[in-house]
Amino acid sequence: MTKSMKTILVSALATASILGAAMSAPAAANSFMAFAVDMKGNVGHGKSPNRATARNFALSYCGAQGCRVVDVTKARCHALAHSFRNGYWYGTGTAGDMGTAMGFALDFCAQNAPASSCKIAYKHCQ
Repeated sequence: MTKSMKTILVSALATASILGAAMSAPAAANSFMAFAVDMKGNVGHGKSPNRATARNFALSYCGAQGCRVVDVTKARCHALAHSFRNGYWYGTGTAGDMGTAMGFALDFCAQNAPASSCKIAYKHCQ
């Protein structure tokens, strides 16, 4: 897979995650939450009343030079699933409850990762 194909995949997954959250999260929380990934398995999550600060926390906790923010939400719950089989694949999910957020994350990850290889890497409800 070329770098441009991976970039398209990452963009599509992030967009799908945001759209899924918009359709399923009935109530928004007060703080922003953000995920950052580096496409090698490093993950960072940040939370703050300020969007930019949540993004900065996520990048900081990701800790690798190649980290970039892939999802920002105000939903109550936030989850990230990833797989290391045949490359690096991830999906994020947001919802009003943890079960639904994790389901979205696993579903978005599984859209491109090898069958049954996605696992929840991080989850948080505010």
